[in-house]
Amino acid sequence: MDAGFKCYVVMEAIGRIHGRRGRTFLIRLLRGSREYDVEKTVREFDLVPFRGVFSWLDQQEVEEALADLMENDLACIKDIVSGRYHYPMVDLTEEGRNVLGVLKEDGAGRMKEYIGQIWDRQRKLEISDKGRVLDDFLLDLTDLLRRWADRAFQDMDLTMLLEQMELSAAASGYLETFLYRRTPEKWKNCFRSRYALNQTCQQLRRQMREMLGALPEQEAMMFRCRYDQKDPMYRSVGEILSYYGMMWTDTYTVYKRMISYFGSRGDRARFPFIRSVMAFLDDVAGESFAGDSLFKDTAEVTYELYREGCSVPEIARERGLAVSTIYAHFVRLIPEYHLEPEDVVPEERAARITRAIHTAGESTLRAIKEKLPSDYNYGEIKLVLALQKENKAA
Repeated sequence: MDAGFKCYVVMEAIGRIHGRRGRTFLIRLLRGSREYDVEKTVREFDLVPFRGVFSWLDQQEVEEALADLMENDLACIKDIVSGRYHYPMVDLTEEGRNVLGVLKEDGAGRMKEYIGQIWDRQRKLEISDKGRVLDDFLLDLTDLLRRWADRAFQDMDLTMLLEQMELSAAASGYLETFLYRRTPEKWKNCFRSRYALNQTCQQLRRQMREMLGALPEQEAMMFRCRYDQKDPMYRSVGEILSYYGMMWTDTYTVYKRMISYFGSRGDRARFPFIRSVMAFLDDVAGESFAGDSLFKDTAEVTYELYREGCSVPEIARERGLAVSTIYAHFVRLIPEYHLEPEDVVPEERAARITRAIHTAGESTLRAIKEKLPSDYNYGEIKLVLALQKENKAA
């Protein structure tokens, strides 16, 4: 993330608050706090797009971005007096407002680009190859259905529509084969014709609408948004964030839940649209797309980030998981990949935990934690205990 974009995000958030909150609140907002006062202020000042936008950064990085604005006289702390109390509130200077006016010209576009980059990274990290094949196929199929229903393309047959979409040869071939299989038997010889295409696409759209009517509300909204299905229930990402009080990271969680319906055997039987798509992909790939195969193993995702050089807290921020959960992943990863334990829990911290374990004896995790400084994590303790048990077994 470049400094200019950071500057825009922090300044825009400050500008919307109008000097009525302090720097601590601003940092909590940008890092995605779910505390009540943040939730309330987000709605009061229309801060939905900015809540959690820096959740992948640590607190120091956000503080430095704010400090840079102050050093350059773009932001300042104003002392607000209320009765006997003084409240230090952060606000933009006159120069800061002028600079923000210039940055706003392409700020919204850059925000959208930034969120798109984060989505792409999360998709590559957590969605398996099969999951990405499914997502790409749904993008192409729903684009075709959207064009088919558009009056501007109402005279085009399948060949002409595919040319308009400018797909790769492989993607175009997938759609052709899928539509051929979905075409009623008596029209298969002319499945590319507009008449046969109308019958097939009408059936697919009806099945898709039935599915959307039965899916949980958030997952149905995410399907419409992700695959640009602009029916009367459609909401943009920004509207979804505002309507449900979500952060950007939450939308990706909903997306994963939505995709998981396509991997469920029960939902294949329940929804003809899911059944037809997944049966086709099973056949093309020569293997099942069901179950957890649409997602990577969660511990393996942690290992990928570890190999990139991320620390445990950085992995937790990147994945939106608790630090203790990441340590739990390493209980399996350390013996499986022959990792050095001190690369996960520094040697001096592991030694201190070991001493606390010996002092507490065969006691509870809480008793061990109480003998350690407050910055020690239950996950670290569990990891050291697991490694000790493994060493004894060996």
